[in-house]
Amino acid sequence: MSAFPDTLLDALVAADQAGVMSALRGREEAERRAAAKLLMAAPHRDFGFIERAPDGGLVAVPRTEWTNEASMREYEQGKLFYLALLGTASMEQLRRHAWALSCVDDAPAATVLLERRPRWLASWAQWILSTQTAFVKWPLVRDLVRAGAIERPDAYVPALLRMRWYHDPTPLAELLDGDPEFWERDVWELIAYRGDDASQRAADVCGWSTLIAARVRERDRLLDALLEPLADLSAYRAAWHTKLWKALKPTRAERAARADTLRALLGASAEPVVGFALDELVRSGAPIAATDLTPALAATAKKTVRTALKQLDGAPALASIALGHPDADIQAEVLDRLERGPLDDAARGELLRQLDGLAATQRPRAEALLGVALPEAHETVEVDVSGIPAAIRAALNFGGPLPDAPIPGEPVLGEPVTPIATVDALVRELQPLSARDDVLDALLRFCDRPAPTALMERYPEGMGSWLGALDRVGYAWVHRELAAPPEYHPEVPPAPAEHRAARAAAGPYLALPTHRGGWIDPRALVARLHAHATEDELARAILRLAPEGRAEALAAGGEPLPPALRCALGGEPVGGDGPAAVAARAVAGLDPFAVEVEWGPDEWESESFEVRVTPLPSAGPLRRHVEEACGEHSVYGRVPLDPNAFPGRRELACAAAIREVGWNLDDVRRGELGAVVLETLAPATEPLPPLGIRLAVLALGSFAERERLLGADLLIAGIEDGRIDRLPILDAARLKPNRLATGLGNVATAGPLPRALVRAFLDATEPRAAPLLVLFDELCAQTHTGPVAARAHLGTLTGSSKAAKAARSLLAREGNEDVESLVLAARALRAQRWMEP
Repeated sequence: MSAFPDTLLDALVAADQAGVMSALRGREEAERRAAAKLLMAAPHRDFGFIERAPDGGLVAVPRTEWTNEASMREYEQGKLFYLALLGTASMEQLRRHAWALSCVDDAPAATVLLERRPRWLASWAQWILSTQTAFVKWPLVRDLVRAGAIERPDAYVPALLRMRWYHDPTPLAELLDGDPEFWERDVWELIAYRGDDASQRAADVCGWSTLIAARVRERDRLLDALLEPLADLSAYRAAWHTKLWKALKPTRAERAARADTLRALLGASAEPVVGFALDELVRSGAPIAATDLTPALAATAKKTVRTALKQLDGAPALASIALGHPDADIQAEVLDRLERGPLDDAARGELLRQLDGLAATQRPRAEALLGVALPEAHETVEVDVSGIPAAIRAALNFGGPLPDAPIPGEPVLGEPVTPIATVDALVRELQPLSARDDVLDALLRFCDRPAPTALMERYPEGMGSWLGALDRVGYAWVHRELAAPPEYHPEVPPAPAEHRAARAAAGPYLALPTHRGGWIDPRALVARLHAHATEDELARAILRLAPEGRAEALAAGGEPLPPALRCALGGEPVGGDGPAAVAARAVAGLDPFAVEVEWGPDEWESESFEVRVTPLPSAGPLRRHVEEACGEHSVYGRVPLDPNAFPGRRELACAAAIREVGWNLDDVRRGELGAVVLETLAPATEPLPPLGIRLAVLALGSFAERERLLGADLLIAGIEDGRIDRLPILDAARLKPNRLATGLGNVATAGPLPRALVRAFLDATEPRAAPLLVLFDELCAQTHTGPVAARAHLGTLTGSSKAAKAARSLLAREGNEDVESLVLAARALRAQRWMEP
């Protein structure tokens, strides 16, 4: 072995950066490649210290001390290990270590690469900037460009925008202050960049706009550069340009000098840009043609519409365009304008065209302007339930309140689930690996076969301490041995599935759902029983049993069925505290438990939802699922609850989701469980327990947009397919009125019954906030009805506020709607689905 590798390896072991760089200096490529072979053979990818091996190479010694000094030594050795790779390895070898290479310090990395100057340096620079890494290597590539070693790669500007300056904005300020070359080119390309892989707005967490505004050297050029791309930018991306424009505080003269550009932006594709351009034109004092205001009059932002209306001098036909705005206040302002002057033919035509879209509270004014009086429409339905069996009518309580779900006897099996059919399909599904039952099922069904090459490459020998649960099963299949215990949790025992894969005990995963929603057809479960299944696996499968088909499955299975499964299918009760027995008694209704969700102070003395289950199941997957629903923790931290673990008692998942959505009621977003559970409850075949309906109403007030939309979607679907006949008011006071009004408004537009139930909800909650009162007034006007329960409360709202005006309007309304027939029609549809073969 030559002196060069020895010198390099000794410097690595000593964590000597200067020694590593000195050893690399002046080496030929052949020497570098020989050293790279030694480095690539070193097991530094496992956690541990680098030491010299007896054969002269490197070995990672597992860390036995957990101190800051030990961690820093290991970290420094790791950075120098990959610095040495930069000075020795080929492009192909370096591609295997993008994440680790990005942790190397930029200055020494640039020095090593500039001394080496490999032929592939330009390609490597483009790759390291465009691949996913821990740290963006723009400073390193910038040094290579400044040294003349390479041209600026295509990924140069987007990488600059992805720099994490927000960790420490000082270098960015120093860059803007002390680098004239950066101002000459980089800043202007940054402003003009329009690619999809980075954006100025996403980068502005570090304060780009503030720093540039404070240091701008060519003000006129910057103002023009900010306006130039706005016409084609999305609303999200345009926000950065308009923010920086406003930070520059342009004068009236600077705005007027760019009036033509601002007028052109009135036709921009992004509506916020239209509003920005209109505001800037008004401040400039430049004239605006009435016809140029059409996009602003059709905008959804109320401020933009109001500003445009103020710029109109007459032009009633153009003003009428704003009647298409969904807000009744905007419509009222337009009608105020139209009522002040005569209507020409164009204005009458536009008003007539907009008539059907007007709010019910404003429509009478429009009809008076047109001189028409259209007849009032009343929703009426006729329902024939004579063909529905009496047993189903009784179960669904026709003519009375809807019973709580799940309703005994109602079918729940909907869309079937197709298992993974081949080993090749399994390999494809392993690429974006997640904790999926169908992947586990395929691993266990195919584990008696020779492991495919793709799995052998995915799980090389010796890895395992950082593998996830499913990967550990794959490792056991490949090597016929269990993976090493988790690095930080060595006490966690291997899962039963790992033991099965290690000994090639192939067979289907009993708990694999046969239908969407986690349900298992009982007949399918009986057919897939095999000798290798564990009791924990059987318990999980029992919890997923669908109600239909249990008697047939019990009869088909005969005596060899496990006693716990016989109990769950309706056979003789089973005793004991084993996982399968506990699950079976819960499924059979022999060990009932209650789920409660209450609002109150938590352990940190802040208000939140608390989930309680009484009595707690004693053991097995059911006990773990209940603990997850209640917010208990495991050795890995918070356990992610599976909403499909016990679909027959979906209220457990709903309770856990309510707790998370409760965290999202403020202007924060903490979890996704609410959205996952709402999506799970969406199909008409899914029983919708009271906590599920409560979850959907709560979601209307969530800060997370996805939860708000899914909550509205579930309420609409549940009302129309007969699973919801009233909306709970328990949590209404905790929801922000604007969000709640928007969500309820979306539900109400779905049809007569959703509108009636939303109106009843508002009547029962006795709202005080203007957004809810305006919505209440609008719904009553649409249905020619008036408040009932809230009438006395509305009389206490006095004054000239918007809420008081809406209350007075509501008190002037009277009448009732035939809601019972609408509810009966929805319940009949649910019964029809029950009757389908």
